[in-house]
Amino acid sequence: MKKTVFLAGLLCLLAVTWMPGRTAAQDMGSPEKIRDGLFEITLKTPEKRRIIVDEIVRDRDLNPGAIYRVRIGGYLSFDESDWVDKIEFKVFDRPVTQLPPYKRFAELLVDINEKISAIKQMLGSYDQLAFRLMNICDNNRFPTLQSIDDNIVQQLAIYKKLILLRSLVINSLNRFVRDRSCIDRYAEYQKSLNLYSQQLMELGKNYERLTRRALSVAQQPLEEQTSEKAPPGPTAR
Repeated sequence: MKKTVFLAGLLCLLAVTWMPGRTAAQDMGSPEKIRDGLFEITLKTPEKRRIIVDEIVRDRDLNPGAIYRVRIGGYLSFDESDWVDKIEFKVFDRPVTQLPPYKRFAELLVDINEKISAIKQMLGSYDQLAFRLMNICDNNRFPTLQSIDDNIVQQLAIYKKLILLRSLVINSLNRFVRDRSCIDRYAEYQKSLNLYSQQLMELGKNYERLTRRALSVAQQPLEEQTSEKAPPGPTAR
């Protein structure tokens, strides 16, 4: 029974609710904006399904506990408590190729790859002769492939270390690019978020004055309100 209810809910979730005209959620989004990245939403499904979304918005008046995926002609709603396990913003990598650390990584990778390529080419030549010496003119220099490798143990050990070293440098380079993008982007977003918070505070300063005006109007006697709104009658001659 629970499985049936779950599948039914999932189908409802994946169905798009089309609403005519512009909506509050749509108005908050602007397709002309330059994308800094994409949102990855992990759903609360048994397989932890992930979906990639260009833009998500909120409409607190409609449902403060939901996020909305903007679609053409409407939007798709995800209730956070029921369906959303995690939201992550995947930033696009910014150009860092001109930074000194990146250049050092690149130069080091070039040197490592050149060394690996040279060793691999030499191993190819070594193997060709070793294959012939496995059995030539009834002479057996190498009975197995392992015996071929045993003859160059130190050289192969260096080759394997170079392969691991290349992986280490590549991982470090990828981490540098990712962290550089994330750190810069995080600081920028934090700064903008603080500005938005201050602007919200400024916009809320008139709240008490508007409240006093509203209470004053609401407490005004009905007769006074009617007399103020009544149009003037005809003038007697």
